[in-house]
Amino acid sequence: MSRISGFLTGVTFASIITYTTAVELRARADAARAAMALTRSTLDATVEPKRYTVVKPVDVVASRELGETMKDLWDEEIVKGAKFVLGTDWSAKIGGGLRRFLDKAAASFSS
Repeated sequence: MSRISGFLTGVTFASIITYTTAVELRARADAARAAMALTRSTLDATVEPKRYTVVKPVDVVASRELGETMKDLWDEEIVKGAKFVLGTDWSAKIGGGLRRFLDKAAASFSS
């Protein structure tokens, strides 16, 4: 009989601890949820969201000179080329060939 009562006492004690822990965790979660809701409502009340304006494209002026148009096109091509050169991983494209060339050049200078 003492084994059964000891077992039931242990089960009851473990259940009480589990229940108390669950209640405490739920209370803390509710408190955190309430604090986050209060923060959200405060932010919504004080910080206005950014309002974006749509910028319509400007109509191209018909009296623009051909020379200016050609300069702009040339500038765009220069910018595209510079972006290509800066964005290319040259070590992957050239590989070990450049390294071998530089090693040979360094060996010829050192000997």
